[in-house]
Amino acid sequence: MAKRYSIVDIRNRLSEVVHEAEKGEEITLTRRGKPVAVMLSCDKYARLRGKSVGFWSAYQGFRKMFAFKRLGVGRDVFAGLRDRGQGRDVNL
Repeated sequence: MAKRYSIVDIRNRLSEVVHEAEKGEEITLTRRGKPVAVMLSCDKYARLRGKSVGFWSAYQGFRKMFAFKRLGVGRDVFAGLRDRGQGRDVNL
């Protein structure tokens, strides 16, 4: 759930709130109780903007998120999943 701060209150806590946003918190800024803006990390903003990353960068990020070695998943876990046969005959 997003944290909410009034613009008046955030003036004295800006540094603290920016640190929260950097850690992944979504911050809603309010004026007189109504939401007027959102503060979020640059990473989340880039994802929302749709800036694509290359395959290799995305793959490395995936590997960091899911540490397969720590989970006990080795290279051989997928060894028998794909049929290495020639395939099927197709009439065109």
